[in-house]
Amino acid sequence: MISDILKQLNWIDFLMVVLFLRIIFMALSTGLALELFKLLGTLTSLYISLHYFTIFTDWVAGSRPTARGKLPLQFVDFISLLAIAVIGYLMFVALRMVFDRFIKMQINPLVNKTVALFLGFFRGIFLTSLIVFILAVSSIGYLKDSVRSSFTGRRAFNLAADTYSWTWNHIASRFSVGEEFNSTVLEIKKDLNQ
Repeated sequence: MISDILKQLNWIDFLMVVLFLRIIFMALSTGLALELFKLLGTLTSLYISLHYFTIFTDWVAGSRPTARGKLPLQFVDFISLLAIAVIGYLMFVALRMVFDRFIKMQINPLVNKTVALFLGFFRGIFLTSLIVFILAVSSIGYLKDSVRSSFTGRRAFNLAADTYSWTWNHIASRFSVGEEFNSTVLEIKKDLNQ
């Protein structure tokens, strides 16, 4: 059992552990308010990037004569996912800065650290899942194979896809009348889990 786990460990697992531990450590030092915005930013960027990356890819591939036919579709998907995720997260960085400028919160230090740790734990899980999803969409076969063969990579990948599906089914679909579920996410999930 343990030897099977050790055989599956690769650089994806180590990257996820290091990133996860860093996020938890930073959550303890930053506090509840900041960590809440970071968690909301991570969840929003996960949803927005998985929902809109195919639309953005179609726009880039169709509107740019230099990109049409010259760039692999998976590479454009990778760049689209990455760009939208960063932009989605930066929106919450701006909101946090505005919030921090006008509202000052004083919270019991023990509650502040405990809740921040809890929020950081979940932010670490969702952020690593988004990063693994982005790596798996890459046109570089080595990255996809690394995610597929790692011990935690496939689980993290599935978490990103399942979080998107849950958010769409329970929240976003109720407010987005003209929008449709991005079924490409499920196709990518099915392809990776084969």
